[in-house]
Amino acid sequence: MTIITILALLGTLFCLVGVYKMKYRGETFKGLAILILGMVIIFPASVLNDIKKDLDEAERNGELKTVKEEIKDEVRDQVIEQVIDSTPQDLGSHWISDANDVYLWNPEPQDGESIHWSGGYVRDGKYKFADGIGVVTWYRGGQVIQVDEGTFIRGRHHGQFKHTFPSGNVDYSNWDHGVEIR
Repeated sequence: MTIITILALLGTLFCLVGVYKMKYRGETFKGLAILILGMVIIFPASVLNDIKKDLDEAERNGELKTVKEEIKDEVRDQVIEQVIDSTPQDLGSHWISDANDVYLWNPEPQDGESIHWSGGYVRDGKYKFADGIGVVTWYRGGQVIQVDEGTFIRGRHHGQFKHTFPSGNVDYSNWDHGVEIR
């Protein structure tokens, strides 16, 4: 038995109890409250049932992958929109600046980190954000831990990046406005 069926049955039960209390017990207020509660439970069940039918039909037509991708893209776009609308002051520890007060988004802040940015910047109010193609060198405790080469948009990684480590290892990643695409 699915959760949708359970919700629908539970909502129907509440509606029946509400009608019983109003009609046969003379408890109009209690009965009406229970009836409304039952309808509130039934409504999401019917919406979920409609969504399930649409997904089942999409799966039968081979469109489910597309539907899942659209949902994933929509959620990602909402996250990106929230991140883009934020300023360093709003986000606190996720922003790091170099000696010239140029800010970069720091996806995994660590104690003792510092950076050196080599590239351009764009000014947004009182803040300067790394912008365009450039190189950021990450330090922890004064030691180089990583060098990132790629494009930044308003302080956030965007596009393909090359990450070089002191060991000589090189790694690549793809980003969309500060959100790593895996």
